[in-house]
Amino acid sequence: AMSFKANSQDCTLPPPYIDNTGINMTIVLTPGVINEFPSNIIDDSYIVAYGETNGIYVGSWFMNDVQNGTLAFPVWGDDEASSDINVLVSGELINFQLVSDTSLYDLDLAFAGPNAYVSNSILPAISASYSLNCNLPQTPGCTDPLAIDFNPAATVDDGSCILSEGCTNPSALNYDPDA
Repeated sequence: AMSFKANSQDCTLPPPYIDNTGINMTIVLTPGVINEFPSNIIDDSYIVAYGETNGIYVGSWFMNDVQNGTLAFPVWGDDEASSDINVLVSGELINFQLVSDTSLYDLDLAFAGPNAYVSNSILPAISASYSLNCNLPQTPGCTDPLAIDFNPAATVDDGSCILSEGCTNPSALNYDPDA
């Protein structure tokens, strides 16, 4: 189980959740809720859910999976067959965050029922607000993998890329060993 509870002192963005316990609850974000999210979120942004009790990460879904303005996704619960409790337990409060590029937002969702995990149920959100939790530091550099000075750690292209000129294919008639 992954526990993260990121905060502004430690900006670690949680990765998308890929586990499946076979027992879940469906969270539904309606168009009105999604329209309240930050306007600068990108297509690869995703929502993460974690349990209030121990901060264990229990679900996620990508924002580019919104259909007809609605996003529905599972949060995973205890299968009761295992003695390990690494997911939500019945009645546990669920917290939500939004990961967008290098930013982490805390989401405050209001629901049409109590914000508590109940297996095999549907919980629609009716409103949302958010606050910026943290931003990863930006690393300027060359982000073009074809450039001579490509920097895989760079997060922002600073225009410094140096592309080789000439043909680098040794089989070509115009091959240039100095390119």
